[in-house]
Amino acid sequence: MAKEKKKVPNLRFKGFTNDWEQRKFKNNILRINRHGKGSNLPHIEFENINSGMGTLNGKISELKSDKVGILFEKNDILFGKLRPYLRNWFLATFDGVAIGDFWVLRPSVPSNFIYFLIQTDRFYAVSNLSSGSKMPRSDWSLVSNYKFNVPTQKQEMINIGKLLSKLDSLLSLQQRKLDLLKQLKKGLLQKMFADKDAKQPVLRFDGFSGDWEQRKGSELFKSKSDKGYSYLPVLSATQDQGMILREKTGIDIKYKKDSLDNYKRIEPGDFIIHLRSFQGGFAYSSIEGIASPAYTIFSFKEPDEYNDNFWKEKFSSHNFIQLLKKVTYGVRDGRSISYGDFLTLKEQFPNLQEQTKIGKLFTILDKTIPLQQSRLTKLTLLKRFLLQQMFI
Repeated sequence: MAKEKKKVPNLRFKGFTNDWEQRKFKNNILRINRHGKGSNLPHIEFENINSGMGTLNGKISELKSDKVGILFEKNDILFGKLRPYLRNWFLATFDGVAIGDFWVLRPSVPSNFIYFLIQTDRFYAVSNLSSGSKMPRSDWSLVSNYKFNVPTQKQEMINIGKLLSKLDSLLSLQQRKLDLLKQLKKGLLQKMFADKDAKQPVLRFDGFSGDWEQRKGSELFKSKSDKGYSYLPVLSATQDQGMILREKTGIDIKYKKDSLDNYKRIEPGDFIIHLRSFQGGFAYSSIEGIASPAYTIFSFKEPDEYNDNFWKEKFSSHNFIQLLKKVTYGVRDGRSISYGDFLTLKEQFPNLQEQTKIGKLFTILDKTIPLQQSRLTKLTLLKRFLLQQMFI
């Protein structure tokens, strides 16, 4: 006996008990194909594809344009039919012109409900059945005639749309907060570290003045090549976390265990130059382990005179990376760094007290940014859960 298809979602608002019904997608919307210039209207067009939280990744321009596109109205839904697996969509809050491979959909039921319906796994599975191979496009004939489950009561659609719209607002706010923090750190890295042609940084804490000290790397650092510690965990360099346990990279890197005796020991406070240039090619380690003999490991000759956190950020700053270009080579798969040449560079730095204050500021930022990223991830997972549980 065939299993009866489910007629209600797993999660719904109180007071709604009716079975949902199946309707062809085209019975809930009207596809708009009115082309025009709309030179006095905002334009939306694809720019840099980046499948983020689920809003259309395009450019909204307030400038006049002579480009021809599909005229849309407030509450219309724009769906990027080109490369549908990227899941690009937009719920219009204004009248405008859509330029590019869009479907402009005008719902006959609450727009918010349809907007989130097209974000469900079921809609994705249908819209991703491409009508092309070289440049996949959603097949309108297939999507428009597919039967989706929808509530029979308008108020239930409204409630679902309102809840998920509020969640989208929280997601957008959290994304902006995260972006601003990243921009703040980037700006501070440029302003709080002296440029190669300057003797002082642009931005300093109160109470500090005077030129920064300038000394060659060979006066500050010493290389390390301790081997024979195969019992220690293997570490790998990452772009944003420094040295971490290789098992946490998510990449299955093969190596022979009998070669581990030749791996170099890394101690907390060490710096590592790795083969490929991530943020300049330098990584800091706060943990003990061993790493590939291809890495160059170095530390301070007089560690008590320097602040690790200051130098960790210095080695990822814009000003240092520009200076580093003098001693990098190779352009094919990223730049390799000559440790010997690095030691010839003149490093600029303040006294230990100022180093410590700068290092502490960036430590706070480095703790805050992952926290905000975690909150964004949790909200994203919550939305995914609700889309799975509130739709059939």
